[in-house]
Amino acid sequence: MRPPSSSKLASFFQALEQMFEHDRSAARGEMSTRGLYVFKHDSELGNAPAYALFDRLQVKPKEAGAVVRSFDAYCLFCLIIKVCPSGSRSSPHQT
Repeated sequence: MRPPSSSKLASFFQALEQMFEHDRSAARGEMSTRGLYVFKHDSELGNAPAYALFDRLQVKPKEAGAVVRSFDAYCLFCLIIKVCPSGSRSSPHQT
């Protein structure tokens, strides 16, 4: 399997970033994409299982016990350096 071209990958990232912009159904309300984290592997089959990579992302409230009313009330941590399996790299995709 060949990796996608950079233009196809850029189009895919753009689609993910804007996937809720043109669909404001009642089921989704005001959902929006807040970040996209990309994991790259040295192998086509991957170097780590999905759960091990997703465990690297942690979302926590900025203030414990506070009433949360917006996305800004959370902190997002991506634990990259000390815990990513060998051959895996993670980076935030800038939106």
